[in-house]
Amino acid sequence: MRNKNIITSLLLLAFSIYAWFEVKDLPDISSFFPKVCIGLLVFLSLMLLVQALRMQAVHNDEEKKSLRFVKILTGGIFGYVLTIFIIGFNISSVIFLGILGYVFNPMKTKKSLLYSFGIGILATTIFYVVFGIVFNVPLPEGIIFEKLS
Repeated sequence: MRNKNIITSLLLLAFSIYAWFEVKDLPDISSFFPKVCIGLLVFLSLMLLVQALRMQAVHNDEEKKSLRFVKILTGGIFGYVLTIFIIGFNISSVIFLGILGYVFNPMKTKKSLLYSFGIGILATTIFYVVFGIVFNVPLPEGIIFEKLS
């Protein structure tokens, strides 16, 4: 993991340097935001590099456990994106947040399952109110519910 973080941070720094030279000739008003993003990327890359250099060797068991969680999260995100198009944003978000909250919770009880889905419902409701109602941004309804309406 240590070597991967060092390589990743160096690649990101190289990309940042390339991006800076691409953006430097743009007018000030057009280059402001890209330069801020590049600066932030450089800062975060340097933080990753320092952290990786200070990191000690991790046992394979810990790394395998971390990798397992990354695989679960990645698969969950892909599943979430696919289900948004089928059953819509609201239901997909509640299911995604509920399942992920339960999977990543160290205590696997009925109470933690209900708590995870409660947080999923709350977060989805807040997101729907803010974006769907206040800002009037249409959220995906899904193929099933589009056909029903």
